[in-house]
Amino acid sequence: YNDVSGDSRSVANGAAALERMVRNARGRNLRVFLATLTPTITGRLRSVDQALLDTMNVRIRQIAAAEGAVLVDLHQAFQPAVFT
Repeated sequence: YNDVSGDSRSVANGAAALERMVRNARGRNLRVFLATLTPTITGRLRSVDQALLDTMNVRIRQIAAAEGAVLVDLHQAFQPAVFT
């Protein structure tokens, strides 16, 4: 969340840093797990802009696929339950 607190440049920088960390870990023959960011609650102190959060989660999914990392989709897992 620290890398998604600004604007689209902060997402790009955060994604680039995450990609470097994944490559570094894979270079050490480690199994890499990447988790998407959990949903935010709008209006709360330090809440993250939803559009930036969505963009970062797209990038996390892309990095996981490109680098062969295991994706843990926390964003989906922590969606509020909807009862119909």
